[in-house]
Amino acid sequence: MPRESSQKLKLLYVMRYLLRSSDEAHPVTVQQIIDFLSGEGIPAERKSIYDDMEILRRRGWDVELERRKGYYLASRPFELAELKLLVDAVYASKFITARKSKVLIEKLGRFTSRYRQEELDRKVLVSGRVKSQEEKILYSVDTLHSAITAGNQVRFKYCDWDLQK
Repeated sequence: MPRESSQKLKLLYVMRYLLRSSDEAHPVTVQQIIDFLSGEGIPAERKSIYDDMEILRRRGWDVELERRKGYYLASRPFELAELKLLVDAVYASKFITARKSKVLIEKLGRFTSRYRQEELDRKVLVSGRVKSQEEKILYSVDTLHSAITAGNQVRFKYCDWDLQK
């Protein structure tokens, strides 16, 4: 693998590790980063980690160093409060099944550290709200929204259901 490609791969792994394993309360040491990279089959040494952190900063990542403790990612694509809001909306949504809600919330959790991810398990209860049992409805709503946005005419076929369907 060419040197530039291996450097980019290493930076990607370092970013992934910082994103999931660090926050203000849980900085990671250079040795922890080296151990993580070693586990992924990527050789690293202390000096190269310092250089990597500088490269990440120059590329716009808010990597902070807390003296004697380690590095952490100070800002992320979503703030924790924003993720909590999105999680609450998923829980409260009537047309998203319980199973799909769980999957979406797990995906949202990947935007914060594993320590903060636990705070997203809020299980908001909305009085009288019944979750859909039909997962296709999520995709139907998306299709309907796309059609309306594109200015396409939408037609509905209404029908009545009784005990015999």
